[in-house]
Amino acid sequence: MKNPRSEKAARLIGRRRGSALMMLIMTLALLIGTYSATMVRKSNNARRIAKEQDAITSLENAIDAVREINPIQIQFFRLPLDETRNRWIEINSTTGKDTKTIYTAKLIDDGKEIVVIQRR
Repeated sequence: MKNPRSEKAARLIGRRRGSALMMLIMTLALLIGTYSATMVRKSNNARRIAKEQDAITSLENAIDAVREINPIQIQFFRLPLDETRNRWIEINSTTGKDTKTIYTAKLIDDGKEIVVIQRR
């Protein structure tokens, strides 16, 4: 004959272990979810930074090109990059107080300024 108290105690112990196991599974799921969200955010930030760095390099190269070919000091240049996407670089040159020329380059994408830099 089975003892009803021992059966009830065994069921309670089983429930406690099940609850503890469920808490462990939920904690691990939360940990994995947080880790994956962090990695996605880090990847997106790295991609954005690389894209901005490429844009700055393009603008600096455009300023260097204008410096070399601008003997008569034209103040405005527009260099097309991609006509299908309506993307271009605008370069304005102004003379500063110390008679050095200041170049402002803007990367324009579909009418919106994406990146703006100034160089002497």
